[in-house]
Amino acid sequence: MRQWTGISQTIKSVRVQLLVLALLPCVALSSPVHLAFYQQASVDSKDIFLGDIARITCAKEIALLKQKLVKVKVGQSAPAGFSRFLNTHDVIKSIRMTQDNSLNISSNNIDRIKIVTGSHKGTVEDFRATIGNYLESHIKWDKGDYSIHIENANKSWHCYKSKYTVEVEGLDDDYPRGTVRLILKIVQEEGERIIPVICKISVTTPVLCVSSKVSRNNQIRSNHIQLVNRDITHFRFIPLVEESDVLGKVARMTLTPGTILHTHCIRSKPDVAKGDIIEIALQKGRIKISMPARAREDGYIGEDVWVENLQSHKIIKATVLRKGIVYLSRGEAP
Repeated sequence: MRQWTGISQTIKSVRVQLLVLALLPCVALSSPVHLAFYQQASVDSKDIFLGDIARITCAKEIALLKQKLVKVKVGQSAPAGFSRFLNTHDVIKSIRMTQDNSLNISSNNIDRIKIVTGSHKGTVEDFRATIGNYLESHIKWDKGDYSIHIENANKSWHCYKSKYTVEVEGLDDDYPRGTVRLILKIVQEEGERIIPVICKISVTTPVLCVSSKVSRNNQIRSNHIQLVNRDITHFRFIPLVEESDVLGKVARMTLTPGTILHTHCIRSKPDVAKGDIIEIALQKGRIKISMPARAREDGYIGEDVWVENLQSHKIIKATVLRKGIVYLSRGEAP
């Protein structure tokens, strides 16, 4: 019997609430809603709600309306750590347009409200470990060969007070040197905040250097080079570290002791070297003719070089076919 009594009371309560909701528009016409706007308010999110900027009072019979008005969005806040002003007349107009134009709304004499967006202040320094872990997981220099210095560690920023995650990105070279620019990304429900991070990566590592002078166009041998620990942080070129990349190559310029070797100061031994006795190949139909010549300049396969026909002593232009063999360029006669 008690159970049926409880169910009956619940049904009556629901009926009363439904009746109140049905009568809200009529009650609102006769019962005023008063908004006591604050001179200054603070929010912790991107949205500003009526309950953040005003104290709402109304008759008890429209308490459900009050609960609804508290959650009405009236504007967007300033970025975290900043403030903005909100016109109260615009707020009332917006409520009437979006809720019920017949609402009997009154307010105090405050025309505008200063709304401060709460924030969490941080610095790049706070995430030194995160930045360091990111770099160490991507850099392929040997540990101990490089060091990291964050140049704008004191740079500060503001974000919302809500929870956030941090991401670091921006490294596009596995062997970075000198100034490196990264991005520290603060991710929140309200959005993302991008913080630039400037790092200097100093590198001191073993590289191949010239130990004894090598003249221009001379071949580089093992006694010409040695592996030396050098600071290459601001070195313009990519230094060479493997002997196999250097031995047998030719110096493009005179190399003095202490010079760090790189791809721009050496080249492969030419397929045809100046002064070499080479063969000129000529074919007319099924007839193949060859004659001796002397190269007047260095050349690689596919390049045109000047050669001297040793029979006629005529200087002619020929194209390097392969090592020691050239063929006549179009229009040339032997």
